[in-house]
Amino acid sequence: MRLLCLVLLIFSCSSSDNVDNIITYDMLINGYTGKGTYIYDDSSKYVGEYLNGMRHGKGIYSYKDGEMYEGQFKYDKKHGKGKYSYTDGESYEGEYKNDMMHGYGIYIFSDGKVLEGKWEKATFVGK
Repeated sequence: MRLLCLVLLIFSCSSSDNVDNIITYDMLINGYTGKGTYIYDDSSKYVGEYLNGMRHGKGIYSYKDGEMYEGQFKYDKKHGKGKYSYTDGESYEGEYKNDMMHGYGIYIFSDGKVLEGKWEKATFVGK
């Protein structure tokens, strides 16, 4: 029984599907594909999926100042659906394209005001 538990523990720690995997810089430049956690030099952190050494798929990027993005990435950029939370309580939830708010989204200001509608290249263009 102990041997089985040890084998299962070793397998779970070595699995590329485990976001507890700590990703190194060398792994990124060598094209790591799978899930894991990378901590940047400035203490920001990404936990999620990688493709060829880039953030790609679902993930959470925590910035050093406390802001956070949770959502989809494509080739190292916010792309697809996601939510960005600012330290002042403001947030944007919606679509991203090439690292910018683009498509349908909802921006909530810290005073409770809401902008809901279409965004183009990070600019609100209306309902």
